[in-house]
Amino acid sequence: NWIFYFNASIFSSLFIYRYFTSLVSRNKIIAYGFITSVYAIWFIDVNMVSNRYHKLLTDNNAMVNESVERQKLIDALSKVGKSVSDYQTIFPMPLFLNGSERIGPESDVLYDAMKASFYTGLPISCGMMSRTSQEQTFEMARLLADDIMYKDILRLYKNDKPLLMLYNDGNLKPQERKIMERGKYLFRENDVNFYELPLSAFADKQDSIKNDFRENKSRYFSKANYLTTDSNNRTVVLDFENEPVSYALFGNGARNAGNDNGTLYNSTLPNALDNDNYEISVWVYADERRAAFPVVFVAQTDAEGNTITQYELNGQRSYNAFEKWMRVETDVKLLKRSNKICVTGYGAYGSYDNLVIRPKSETVISDYQNDSTFVFNNFPVR
Repeated sequence: NWIFYFNASIFSSLFIYRYFTSLVSRNKIIAYGFITSVYAIWFIDVNMVSNRYHKLLTDNNAMVNESVERQKLIDALSKVGKSVSDYQTIFPMPLFLNGSERIGPESDVLYDAMKASFYTGLPISCGMMSRTSQEQTFEMARLLADDIMYKDILRLYKNDKPLLMLYNDGNLKPQERKIMERGKYLFRENDVNFYELPLSAFADKQDSIKNDFRENKSRYFSKANYLTTDSNNRTVVLDFENEPVSYALFGNGARNAGNDNGTLYNSTLPNALDNDNYEISVWVYADERRAAFPVVFVAQTDAEGNTITQYELNGQRSYNAFEKWMRVETDVKLLKRSNKICVTGYGAYGSYDNLVIRPKSETVISDYQNDSTFVFNNFPVR
């Protein structure tokens, strides 16, 4: 519809212009009468739309008394000994991040967050825009990444003031709930809970992981392309180093499936145990030629090939962003050691790096460069 509308508008404008210039050389009165009627019709059309939206906005605005609503929020903060100046941003829960066409978590608290921002003058620590840069979106998303990951965007915050967090009883992802539990409850206003969230809630574990690795390095068993605490060799690490690409996340290689569906792994797990718990994770590339990400499916099948369990891993619903890649993961309980695990990527321009299948009780260090630069359980440590 939009393509037709724009093309029709451009064609009509050019046609009217050419007709007017042709007509004006023959009869100026008719020519200017014609062009005046064209402008009049356009004006009437625009005016009808303008009046309709003016009435809609006026009716909606009449439902909210801005000065009263603003004062209610200021008074609620005052009752708990706080003021707007005590905070530096609004932080909504669940998070919303629309506009990059890569990830797009939505939230029922969007309206309340924007209203609170309007009343207080505080910016919002996320976004809802027509087009948001991928880099900025990924930086904002990392605020809710795993505690292992470094939160780059914190260096852009002006000071150490806490955030004013809003929550309206919506469904939270595990990492969102973990962050919210680190906040201090303040009050409830218009079915929205307000919390004080310190910046320490986003602290990462990079330094403690580095220190722990240095102190316990001797406990790790050395394998072909990784180190692990798994003495029973139940771990699978596929780094695709024999498939070099210029945009690889770790090392020099990544699986480029192109426009085909790519099978990353399809086999039993080595030295597996019945009812053992595994984490399966892989990094998915945000290719510029497509929106969003390819979807990864993890299936557990029995000896006859019947699917027992299946999981869909979608980068659009993850927060673990690093450079132009997104980590997707799931926990799998291997019901029988004879069962197969199949990991497959679906979607055009699919590229994948570092597939790690590890027992949840074990640690895996891959892409080791030095004691301060490596990948810990498929998370970058830098």
